[in-house]
Amino acid sequence: MTQALHHANERVYQQGQHNQQQQGMGTTMTCVVVTNTHAHIAHVGDSRAYLINQHGVTEDGSVVMQLTVDHTLVARLVDIGQVRPEEARTHPQRNIIYRALGVDATLEVDTATQPITRGDILVLCSDGLTTYVDADELARVTLSASHPTVACQQLVHLANNRGGQDNISVIVARVDVL
Repeated sequence: MTQALHHANERVYQQGQHNQQQQGMGTTMTCVVVTNTHAHIAHVGDSRAYLINQHGVTEDGSVVMQLTVDHTLVARLVDIGQVRPEEARTHPQRNIIYRALGVDATLEVDTATQPITRGDILVLCSDGLTTYVDADELARVTLSASHPTVACQQLVHLANNRGGQDNISVIVARVDVL
């Protein structure tokens, strides 16, 4: 997956170098490959991956866990204690990304492997969703939906009803078989 993201980075970067109107363009990328009992994640930017399970996915029993770290200025400010987490969602600089696919000739990709079990739900989404729907709401909607497609529709509808100024992309995948 890392190699695929490096290849995509090279292609987007080269396109920007050869076309003045596209110079400096970039994008975020979060992808997951599920094999046997693990989810393998590759990530750049501020799109996210979440793990959700009604029986809990963290040591403290939370039903939702963010599997990726946002590569944004505001996320770093939260990390160093200069911005409180509740301020991050509305901070005026929340969309300043310091790592994205296609912006530079080289790319650092975050990777992780997460154990999964039957009943787990993986959610991949853009910041167009997470700007308007927090992790707890995302978990509630996803867990109560009758099907992953219904969860996607409900989440997009919720984000659009709250303003929906950015693209709202979401994938919901339920682990039914291991």
